[in-house]
Amino acid sequence: MNFRILNSLIIFTSTLLFLKISKELFGKTVSYFSTISFMMFAIIQPLYLVPYTDTYCLLPVFLSIYFITICIKSKKTFSLIFSSIGSAFFLPYLT
Repeated sequence: MNFRILNSLIIFTSTLLFLKISKELFGKTVSYFSTISFMMFAIIQPLYLVPYTDTYCLLPVFLSIYFITICIKSKKTFSLIFSSIGSAFFLPYLT
């Protein structure tokens, strides 16, 4: 039971972060459409099927994408290098 609650919290936090990233990059309309599409696959499926641990990689990956977009917009190359290195550590979670 605790596994499902933790899984749901991670997916919900990842969805909110996905909404924020897509709103900054693509605008409001594309953001809402892509978040609804993401919710159909990422939120509804784990709640009705057997929970799995692949969703734990969503939060670190979206956080690294968010930090990289912030660094690119602020044009801080030193911070961009560290954000890119940090996101490279999260890539093994995708496989």
